[in-house]
Amino acid sequence: GRKEVEREPKAQEARGVEWSRLWARGVWATADTVEEWDNVIARAKRKGISIHIGHLFGICVEKGSKLGTITDKDGRSVPDPRKKYKYRVVFQGNRVVDQDWQAAEFMNQGSAPASMEASRMADMISCFPGNSMQQADATQAYVQALLEGVGIKPTYIHLPMDAWPEEWLPENRAKKGLPPLRRPVVRLLRALYGHPDSGTLWEKHCDKALQAQGFSPIENWSSCYWHEEKQLFLCVYVDDFKLSGPTGNLAKGWDMVKVALDIDPPEDAGLYLGCVHEKEKLTITDPCFPKGSADFEVFSWNDGDYLKSTVQRYCTLSKQITGQDVNLKWVATPFIPEEESQLAKPGEECPWCNRAFNLVECKDNQSAPLASFMRQPLKAKKGPVPAGTETEKGPKEIPEEDRGQLQPLAASMLMSLLYAARVARFDLLRAVCALASKITKWTKLCDRKLLRLIQYVNSTAHLRQYGW
Repeated sequence: GRKEVEREPKAQEARGVEWSRLWARGVWATADTVEEWDNVIARAKRKGISIHIGHLFGICVEKGSKLGTITDKDGRSVPDPRKKYKYRVVFQGNRVVDQDWQAAEFMNQGSAPASMEASRMADMISCFPGNSMQQADATQAYVQALLEGVGIKPTYIHLPMDAWPEEWLPENRAKKGLPPLRRPVVRLLRALYGHPDSGTLWEKHCDKALQAQGFSPIENWSSCYWHEEKQLFLCVYVDDFKLSGPTGNLAKGWDMVKVALDIDPPEDAGLYLGCVHEKEKLTITDPCFPKGSADFEVFSWNDGDYLKSTVQRYCTLSKQITGQDVNLKWVATPFIPEEESQLAKPGEECPWCNRAFNLVECKDNQSAPLASFMRQPLKAKKGPVPAGTETEKGPKEIPEEDRGQLQPLAASMLMSLLYAARVARFDLLRAVCALASKITKWTKLCDRKLLRLIQYVNSTAHLRQYGW
């Protein structure tokens, strides 16, 4: 929040830099075109035109907050340099009105950034002999596109007072004999973050610019391009660019992109969408190779630091809820034993899936074989629905004595782990998704399963996915 920003000098510096960059890029009209909110609405009504008026606000985050520390050249532990404050000025899309003070309507066409599979394709292409891959970020991507096109109405914005230029301040206007501004607005000229149509406008702007440089869009692979002459594959995920192909052509490819778009200097494979990409050479010895061995370009995806920070966050939040330290013992799997999780009394094992199930008691109080039970058709029970069972109104209520303590943090933990699982740790998918289905009916058993999952993540944070 605002108070946190005021306490952190680096956050204040990031705020000042962002506002200055937006003013310099001409995201909205110049300061001397300022008007009062009421006057703009009155003029629109008088001329019979439709306009939108909205607000801006700032968001400050610590980019790379999950990254830990690194060891510098002197052997000291210092914060990771990729961890830094980032300030973003956003158009408040849910607080926009038209000239009649009605809720504004937008095109909401949506956008289609490159998929995770497209990113892996770029990595794979870089592993071919003589190929490489580099990545770069677009500088203030959205605001490179103009706020114009079919269905886009003239839009005016009210800036927060900490972003006002000097000439807008009451004391400076008083020196010029001007009344103080009550609700100043200026015309929004570029597709600022938060505007419901900004993503679409940036994507169209980027697509047009890249095609003008010879990059051909790949059918059914949105935001992916192929340059036939240079044999380059480019994928664009919003403002993250990945270029793969012959090493000697990468610089030429980036030069073509820079003609059309404003991007940062390209870098070799590194941190991309929160996952560390690493490339190395691997020599494999095997009699099947003509020379007895062969060299391979190997790509790895490393989420270790991200997972360690997630484990640490779980330990902190869990202790706040339970008052107890977390036992991070080593475990070999993310699952607690089936018998421990499913059986409260002796069970029988299914011959097909090898899972254990509760024994079914017959009328004579004798145990019936599981297979016989599975062959019996289900019969609907007549009469009133017993209390505590599931109905069409929703899931049954969890008894207070069986309710888990960790439900408040479960969703956050599982979604953090799910991202890592989808990016580089497929072995976590089943455990994470199974627990995610229990969020609304969280029990003490779910607490134990989540702890086991965290223990497994902590035990295997060094693992990474490889491709070649």
